[in-house]
Amino acid sequence: MPIITDTAEKCRLFAEAGLAFALVADFSAVREMPPADFMRGLLYGDCRCRAAACGFNFTFGKNAEGTPRDLESFFGADRVSVCAPLLSDGETVSSSRIRRLIAEGDIPQANALLGHPFSVCGTVRHGRGDGKKLGFPTINQLPADGALRPAAGVYVSAVKLPSSDALLPAVTDAGVAPTMDMTGIFRYETHLLDAVDVLLYGESPRVFLYKRLRGEMKFAGPSALVAQISRDSAAAREYLRENGIK
Repeated sequence: MPIITDTAEKCRLFAEAGLAFALVADFSAVREMPPADFMRGLLYGDCRCRAAACGFNFTFGKNAEGTPRDLESFFGADRVSVCAPLLSDGETVSSSRIRRLIAEGDIPQANALLGHPFSVCGTVRHGRGDGKKLGFPTINQLPADGALRPAAGVYVSAVKLPSSDALLPAVTDAGVAPTMDMTGIFRYETHLLDAVDVLLYGESPRVFLYKRLRGEMKFAGPSALVAQISRDSAAAREYLRENGIK
């Protein structure tokens, strides 16, 4: 199942929400645990849990046999809080629904359900240099293994550098760059709208996506591509300004 939010971003969001700490368990080590061992050994023993909260459809342990009722039996019903379904437009908010929206390119709706902007992250690598030659240098990243990919296209975005909490306005192409590259490799190419004198090779900046401006297109040549990138950049800057994203 493609991952919507990677572990590093989850932990940042947990801290932002006020959680004191988060235990990141190795799923491969716990997925074969019988539910009783999961509760007694991991939760009660290792984590010293004395109460729990979970979603209405939460499952755990080998073959997903454990349910909220098992937690209630173990901890006591008064020590387990089972969250009811959260509805939006009459439909349950779920990871499956959010994955579908992102895969379709409906980032505003996905972000509304997530409660925060969807983001991508990857190590910056050397590209072909086409963007710089065209006057639009880019940050080039490959998707992380197992990460959810948005629909191919051009997105309004903002970049958070590893060394700063500031968001830098940007426009991102997610896809295979068909005009300039024939390899067919899916990647993210992000152009910072305001020049920033920083080398990012080997770093892993986070790119937040806000809106899909258009699908990916193949242009007749560099001049047509430059004209469209200029329009995309202007549209991205306007969207970020209108929505107070900075």
